[in-house]
Amino acid sequence: MVSRRGFCSTLILVVGLAFLIANFGCATVVALDIPGPVFDNSISLGMHRSEVEVVLRYARRSEFPEGSGTTVRYEYANGPHQASKGRIVLYIAGDVFTIFLSELVFWPIELYAKGRTERIATAYYDPDNRLGMWTIARPGGKDVLVTMGERPKPESRPETTPETGVDAATEIETAPAVAAGPVDDIVQGVDDPEAPISDQMPQQTPQVPKEAELEPDDTPTQSADEAGEATK
Repeated sequence: MVSRRGFCSTLILVVGLAFLIANFGCATVVALDIPGPVFDNSISLGMHRSEVEVVLRYARRSEFPEGSGTTVRYEYANGPHQASKGRIVLYIAGDVFTIFLSELVFWPIELYAKGRTERIATAYYDPDNRLGMWTIARPGGKDVLVTMGERPKPESRPETTPETGVDAATEIETAPAVAAGPVDDIVQGVDDPEAPISDQMPQQTPQVPKEAELEPDDTPTQSADEAGEATK
C-alpha cells in the first residue's frame, strides 16, 4: 500500500512533468519558427514582376488593378541569418537548470523579435509588368523602411455641364459665334489702339444729295398781254 507521503510526491512529480511538457521550449519553438532572411534589398525599379516574386517566393500576396497597371501587396517575414538560431541551445540549458523559469525572459524576447521581422510591401507594375513603385513597411505603416518610385496619378476626367452632359471645353468650342455689330467693325478698323479716339473714328465723307428733278408745273401760265391788262 502506497503511503500518503509517497502519493503526494508522485502527484507533484506528475503535475510538474505535465507542466514542463506543456511549456517546454516556448522560446525555442518561436526561435525555430522565425524564417530566414529575404534579400528584398536586391529589388529595384524596372525589374520584371516574375523577378520580384522569385525574391519574395514565400510571401502572401493580394492584387488589384490601378490605372493602366496593377498594384500588389506582399506580406512576408525577413528574419535573421539561420546561424543565429544557435541561441536555442541557451534556451534549452536555461529551461533545464531553472525548471523553465527562464521562459519568463526568453519567450517575450522571441515574440518581440518575431514581430519585428514582419514586412508589408506594396508594388505597382506597369502594363509591361515592370516595377514602377516599391515600398516596404512594418505592419501598421508606422515604420517605412524603403520607398522607391511614385504611385501613378489618377487620370483627370473632363468637367461636364449638368444640363447637357457635354464636356465644358467642347461646349465652349462649339458655341455659335455672335454676329459682329457696328462697334466690332469700328474696333476691327482701328490700327493703333493707343491713338486718340477722335483719330480712331473712321472718316466719312458727307454725301450731298442730288438735285431733285423738277416736275412739270401743272399751273397755267399767263401771257404778257393778259398780265398787263390785269394791272390796269
